[in-house]
Amino acid sequence: MRQTYQTASIFLSGTMLLVAACASSQGRTQIVRPASAPSSSTIQALYESGEDREIVNRVKSGVPNGVTGEDRWFAAQSQLRLGLRNDAINDLTALTQTGTDPALQVAAQLAIGRLTNDDAALSRARAAADTYPESLFVQYELGLSYAVRNDFASAARIFDACIAADPMFAYAYYQSALAYQHLDRPDIMANRFDRFVRLAPNAPERPEVESVLRTIAAGRQ
Repeated sequence: MRQTYQTASIFLSGTMLLVAACASSQGRTQIVRPASAPSSSTIQALYESGEDREIVNRVKSGVPNGVTGEDRWFAAQSQLRLGLRNDAINDLTALTQTGTDPALQVAAQLAIGRLTNDDAALSRARAAADTYPESLFVQYELGLSYAVRNDFASAARIFDACIAADPMFAYAYYQSALAYQHLDRPDIMANRFDRFVRLAPNAPERPEVESVLRTIAAGRQ
């Protein structure tokens, strides 16, 4: 059965980790968020703390300083974690039709193609993704699009590109760890999981991740 990165579960060393949504590469380009989007860093922090309801409510109400395309993308990710798949697809579709950052439009197209199992749309979005190798959002969604097809070698490579694009996005490390787990690379998986819990100490996946890290550490003794 095909695994999906929004509804399926992955088992690591006997521990179930719910896949939520992408070490550090010094000297690589990092995306700088626009100064006109003050809400986005707060929304990302909420997302990395599992505050999904709060994110959805803030974006629906327009948050204090307006809603950016990045905010809407995080809100869609939160809706997926809440099981609101149709709402997420609707918001992602709206994101593709707005005058926002074209990279975010491509990221939304990748997500829609993945969630609707539309191979033709996914292929078109993947081709468009080549234009945005340094976009956190494009690389993250591109990695998910390969992981959902069980192409974990491609997924690992792309999630690492996502890390290079923005070394502070915790879920890039989380998804990278999951990909390397499937590639039987517990050393890299442990590195990525360690970075994940450091960046997102309040993430809902932290207890399961730390359990995996303890298992790995015990196996090395």
